[in-house]
Amino acid sequence: MSAPTRTLVLLDPSTDHGEAALDLARADDDAITLLLVLDGPAAAALEAFAASEGTTVAEAGDIYLGQVEQRLATTRPVDARSLDTHDPLPEIIHLARTGAIDRVAVPARSRALPARSLASLTRSCPVPVVVAPAA
Repeated sequence: MSAPTRTLVLLDPSTDHGEAALDLARADDDAITLLLVLDGPAAAALEAFAASEGTTVAEAGDIYLGQVEQRLATTRPVDARSLDTHDPLPEIIHLARTGAIDRVAVPARSRALPARSLASLTRSCPVPVVVAPAA
Protein backbone atom coordinates (compact mmCIF):
# COMPACT_ATOMS: atom_id res chain seq x y z
CA MET A 1 0.00 0.00 0.00
CA SER A 2 1.44 3.38 -0.98
CA ALA A 3 1.54 6.44 1.26
CA PRO A 4 -1.22 9.05 0.84
CA THR A 5 -0.36 11.86 -1.55
CA ARG A 6 -1.47 15.49 -1.73
CA THR A 7 -0.81 17.97 -4.52
CA LEU A 8 -0.87 21.71 -3.83
CA VAL A 9 -2.33 23.68 -6.74
CA LEU A 10 -1.61 27.41 -6.94
CA LEU A 11 -4.50 29.36 -8.48
CA ASP A 12 -4.38 32.80 -10.10
CA PRO A 13 -7.79 34.21 -11.15
CA SER A 14 -6.09 37.30 -12.58
CA THR A 15 -4.77 35.49 -15.67
CA ASP A 16 -6.36 33.48 -18.47
CA HIS A 17 -4.28 30.44 -17.54
CA GLY A 18 -4.47 30.84 -13.78
CA GLU A 19 -6.24 27.50 -13.30
CA ALA A 20 -4.02 25.52 -15.69
CA ALA A 21 -2.26 23.79 -12.80
CA LEU A 22 -5.53 22.06 -11.84
CA ASP A 23 -4.91 19.73 -14.78
CA LEU A 24 -1.69 18.59 -13.09
CA ALA A 25 -3.31 17.21 -9.96
CA ARG A 26 -2.73 13.48 -10.23
CA ALA A 27 -5.63 11.10 -10.57
CA ASP A 28 -4.12 9.01 -7.78
CA ASP A 29 -3.77 11.92 -5.33
CA ASP A 30 -5.56 11.23 -2.08
CA ALA A 31 -6.22 14.95 -1.57
CA ILE A 32 -5.73 18.34 -3.19
CA THR A 33 -4.77 21.64 -1.57
CA LEU A 34 -5.88 24.77 -3.44
CA LEU A 35 -3.88 27.91 -2.69
CA LEU A 36 -5.03 31.45 -3.50
CA VAL A 37 -3.16 34.72 -2.93
CA LEU A 38 -5.28 37.64 -1.66
CA ASP A 39 -2.80 40.48 -2.09
CA GLY A 40 -0.66 41.98 -4.81
CA PRO A 41 -1.06 41.71 -8.59
CA ALA A 42 -2.66 38.24 -8.45
CA ALA A 43 -5.54 39.61 -6.39
CA ALA A 44 -6.66 42.18 -8.99
CA ALA A 45 -9.62 40.10 -10.19
CA LEU A 46 -10.68 39.35 -6.61
CA GLU A 47 -10.42 43.03 -5.68
CA ALA A 48 -12.59 44.01 -8.65
CA PHE A 49 -15.19 41.38 -7.78
CA ALA A 50 -15.18 42.40 -4.11
CA ALA A 51 -15.68 46.07 -5.03
CA SER A 52 -18.56 45.28 -7.41
CA GLU A 53 -20.29 43.07 -4.82
CA GLY A 54 -19.62 45.29 -1.81
CA THR A 55 -17.67 42.58 0.00
CA THR A 56 -14.12 41.98 1.16
CA VAL A 57 -11.30 40.46 -0.85
CA ALA A 58 -11.19 37.57 1.63
CA GLU A 59 -14.88 36.83 1.04
CA ALA A 60 -14.38 37.11 -2.73
CA GLY A 61 -11.51 34.62 -2.39
CA ASP A 62 -13.73 32.21 -0.45
CA ILE A 63 -16.40 32.43 -3.16
CA TYR A 64 -13.84 31.78 -5.88
CA LEU A 65 -12.29 28.83 -4.03
CA GLY A 66 -15.78 27.36 -3.51
CA GLN A 67 -16.49 27.64 -7.24
CA VAL A 68 -13.21 25.95 -8.14
CA GLU A 69 -13.90 23.19 -5.63
CA GLN A 70 -17.34 22.58 -7.17
CA ARG A 71 -15.86 22.43 -10.68
CA LEU A 72 -13.36 19.83 -9.54
CA ALA A 73 -16.29 17.51 -8.76
CA THR A 74 -13.97 15.16 -6.95
CA THR A 75 -14.56 12.68 -4.19
CA ARG A 76 -11.07 13.40 -2.84
CA PRO A 77 -10.74 15.84 0.05
CA VAL A 78 -9.98 19.39 -1.06
CA ASP A 79 -8.32 21.83 1.32
CA ALA A 80 -8.93 25.38 0.03
CA ARG A 81 -6.60 27.98 1.52
CA SER A 82 -6.17 31.67 0.94
CA LEU A 83 -3.13 33.71 1.93
CA ASP A 84 -3.30 37.37 2.87
CA THR A 85 0.05 38.04 1.25
CA HIS A 86 1.50 38.79 -2.17
CA ASP A 87 4.16 36.08 -1.86
CA PRO A 88 3.02 32.47 -1.41
CA LEU A 89 6.58 31.09 -1.56
CA PRO A 90 7.19 30.85 2.23
CA GLU A 91 3.87 29.06 2.81
CA ILE A 92 4.44 26.60 -0.04
CA ILE A 93 7.94 25.79 1.26
CA HIS A 94 6.58 25.40 4.80
CA LEU A 95 3.83 22.99 3.68
CA ALA A 96 6.35 20.95 1.70
CA ARG A 97 8.87 20.78 4.54
CA THR A 98 6.26 19.71 7.09
CA GLY A 99 4.99 16.90 4.87
CA ALA A 100 1.56 18.49 4.36
CA ILE A 101 2.02 18.26 0.57
CA ASP A 102 3.92 15.90 -1.71
CA ARG A 103 3.96 17.93 -4.91
CA VAL A 104 3.37 21.52 -6.10
CA ALA A 105 1.58 22.45 -9.33
CA VAL A 106 1.73 26.05 -10.56
CA PRO A 107 0.61 27.89 -13.70
CA ALA A 108 3.46 28.99 -15.98
CA ARG A 109 2.29 32.57 -16.18
CA SER A 110 1.09 33.70 -12.83
CA ARG A 111 1.04 37.02 -11.08
CA ALA A 112 0.89 35.03 -7.84
CA LEU A 113 4.32 33.55 -8.44
CA PRO A 114 6.50 35.73 -10.68
CA ALA A 115 9.38 34.17 -12.64
CA ARG A 116 11.94 35.07 -9.94
CA SER A 117 9.84 33.34 -7.26
CA LEU A 118 9.17 30.35 -9.51
CA ALA A 119 12.91 29.87 -9.97
CA SER A 120 13.40 30.13 -6.21
CA LEU A 121 10.57 27.65 -5.61
CA THR A 122 12.04 25.05 -7.95
CA ARG A 123 15.46 25.41 -6.29
CA SER A 124 14.36 25.34 -2.66
CA CYS A 125 11.23 23.20 -2.56
CA PRO A 126 11.84 19.73 -1.07
CA VAL A 127 9.03 18.19 -3.16
CA PRO A 128 8.60 18.08 -6.95
CA VAL A 129 7.32 21.27 -8.62
CA VAL A 130 5.46 20.94 -11.90
CA VAL A 131 4.58 23.88 -14.11
CA ALA A 132 1.44 23.92 -16.25
CA PRO A 133 2.00 25.33 -19.73
CA ALA A 134 0.25 28.61 -20.53
CA ALA A 135 -1.39 27.24 -23.65
